[in-house]
Amino acid sequence: MSKPQTPANDKKAKTAANLDTVLTLATDTARAELGEAGNKGVTAAATLTVSATENDTTDETGVNASVSLGVTTSTKTVAGK
Repeated sequence: MSKPQTPANDKKAKTAANLDTVLTLATDTARAELGEAGNKGVTAAATLTVSATENDTTDETGVNASVSLGVTTSTKTVAGK
């Protein structure tokens, strides 16, 4: 049995969808910038603000996400015995 759609539930669903959008954008951008790097760190941030006006009421919501990715590599030579 599903919950009835109320303005509060609808707003939560829209906020969750917007957060998924900005998190995906930040993650995809960071991955693309990281590329095939051997030693590199990337931080990407995305923000989305939505404003809707109906009659005399304005509803604003905002979400943001930040993703940090990094890759490190090293080579060590073991001294012979």
